[in-house]
Amino acid sequence: NKMYSSFYLNACDLKLKSPFTGIVGQDTMDFRKDERFAYLNAGAKGGYFVLRNKRFHFAPFVSISGTTLESRRYETEKDGQEYEIINAFTVGGGLHTEIKIMNFNMINMYGYSSESFFSLKLDAGYNIVTSFKNNDFKGNTQYLGVSLVWGAGGF
Repeated sequence: NKMYSSFYLNACDLKLKSPFTGIVGQDTMDFRKDERFAYLNAGAKGGYFVLRNKRFHFAPFVSISGTTLESRRYETEKDGQEYEIINAFTVGGGLHTEIKIMNFNMINMYGYSSESFFSLKLDAGYNIVTSFKNNDFKGNTQYLGVSLVWGAGGF
């Protein structure tokens, strides 16, 4: 099979590079340099394996996802409490590579063996943000992700 597909979830904290003032409801909020904002990006990738063998994968992909970027000042889950910069769909593309480190067999409690592997995965891409909550913001997101993968089944 030459098709590549993946569901993913990326979450992290990002620091502000410069201060700004935002309005949430009736409140004016002054955000300082280095204040943390929560970033969440979840979606699906689909592509085509240009190279796929027993030790290495290489596939360009396109992605569609939902992205949020909001303040963490109050650390609340209530809608409308934090300042949102992004809460939108994003579309993008990138490259997926994966290198198999080793194969091994796992034996379950019934004595059956199943094939597993460890690999090192590198994904890089660029997402286009379709809309911002505030017109004072602009830009898209580029990313580079490195993961240690424990896979079930064959590589």
